[in-house]
Amino acid sequence: MIVPLRNESATVGALLQSIAGQAHLPAEVVVVDAGSEDDTAAQVRSFASPVPLRVLPERELFPGLARNVGAAAATFPWLAFTDGGVRLEAAWLQEIASAAETAHADVVFGSFDPVCDTSFRRCAALAYVPPPAASGIRGPSVASMALTHEAFDRASGFPPFRAAEDLIFLERLLALPLRVAYAPRAVVHWELAPDARRTFRRFALYSEHNLRAGRGRYWHAGVLRHYMAMGLATTAAALAGGGVWSLLVYPFWQLARASRSAWQKRRAFDFPTLDPRHVLGAAALLCLIDLATLAGALRWVRQGRPRTA
Repeated sequence: MIVPLRNESATVGALLQSIAGQAHLPAEVVVVDAGSEDDTAAQVRSFASPVPLRVLPERELFPGLARNVGAAAATFPWLAFTDGGVRLEAAWLQEIASAAETAHADVVFGSFDPVCDTSFRRCAALAYVPPPAASGIRGPSVASMALTHEAFDRASGFPPFRAAEDLIFLERLLALPLRVAYAPRAVVHWELAPDARRTFRRFALYSEHNLRAGRGRYWHAGVLRHYMAMGLATTAAALAGGGVWSLLVYPFWQLARASRSAWQKRRAFDFPTLDPRHVLGAAALLCLIDLATLAGALRWVRQGRPRTA
């Protein structure tokens, strides 16, 4: 099992406990400390692990590069990946192993569930966490995945980007003639950003680095089309004599987005998605995420629109 970590002092204990509590224990755990400035590495080293556990201290690395380091150090033919900020269900690895054996698979994708323990996180789940797909999993996600070392090498590992590296890797992987299986009951619990400030910082960072990775057409182009359509609607309302009422197009537009998301996800979570408080909170978060997307894009432009090679 390979786990890249950086500054996960608050969450690494729960992650390690969930790994130690697996019904099917991993043969080894390779933790790549990607330049932590807190006691993340010290907590890992002092953990009483029931399986061999190694900590690979590295300079500051992006998550994908840290995963590459872990894969290079792994000594078994299968690689299971998860991330910091998650907690594994006790049957996670068992379900993945069972799916791999049953389907004679090269790759197995588990699922993930957001931790919705606060009102803010419930609104966040509505705003940006997808519902399960037809395969029964939410994802695919590299935080809930296992594959053969050979498949990993054929996909050329993760590219050197801070964001979108997982999507690029998955695109490469799924383009190969591999046998893919799904394990819907192999669930990791993912802790969403707990407040507006950290949500903004996370999406601004992702926005900038998606552009550095040349992925603007997958995210920013859609946001631009969305705001162009809203601008046309606002202009039409103003020209029709709407006056001050035309200013309400934006909040109602975002409220409509949040309401649509709440309806689509009404069976995806164990809380009432159609509760007006959740819908209003999700609408506010969608506005925040759009602002963060703009902030990240402006930062990229001010830096001369660099590309990460």
